[in-house]
Amino acid sequence: MKKVYYILLLSLTLFNCDKTVKQDHTSTTETFYYPTVANFQNDTLLKKVELDSLDNFEELLNIADEIVCDTKSPLIYFENKDAIFKFLIDKDCSIAFNIADYKERNIIFIQGDSIIINDKMSKPFDSIEKVLNNHILNKGKNPKYSTSIEKAIIFYHQDSLFKSIDIKEQLLKISNAFNGIRNTNGDSIPLKIKLQEYGYIYIEEPPIPIK
Repeated sequence: MKKVYYILLLSLTLFNCDKTVKQDHTSTTETFYYPTVANFQNDTLLKKVELDSLDNFEELLNIADEIVCDTKSPLIYFENKDAIFKFLIDKDCSIAFNIADYKERNIIFIQGDSIIINDKMSKPFDSIEKVLNNHILNKGKNPKYSTSIEKAIIFYHQDSLFKSIDIKEQLLKISNAFNGIRNTNGDSIPLKIKLQEYGYIYIEEPPIPIK
């Protein structure tokens, strides 16, 4: 009788192990990394920020500032039913005096539902796919867009009460548009995003003096 019980117990154990393995292998969740997966190798310098736990842009800005002032990098994390998204976001520390010099043409500025290009043009946010293609893949050809893939960057600013769910929606659209670029041009292309404390200020060019 002991042999019968032992065989029965062993059979049940093997059956349960096989079931667990099948469940693990059926997982289809994909993870997207930005700028690139290579930026996530030293995870001791990263600090996770779950976007769904925040209320608005002001809260995101404050938390990101604390992280960068502590010489770490904010990792904005969220997920949906299809995938996990991890964005390493840049930001200047508010108590430091580091000045980064960017050429205007290397920046597109996202604010509200607008994309500002090269300090001159404004496009609706729904045109993000076309704008990203022009901006990132320009390679210095069009003077309105970036000088190179490596220098192309997005500056991102919203009103302080802009909800985190709306930030998430915009980041998803940016991700979808950018993934199309990666699918045709390779995974090594980076997506760089930098949070901005202050909004874009339109400066009108003075009229040409009449002689």
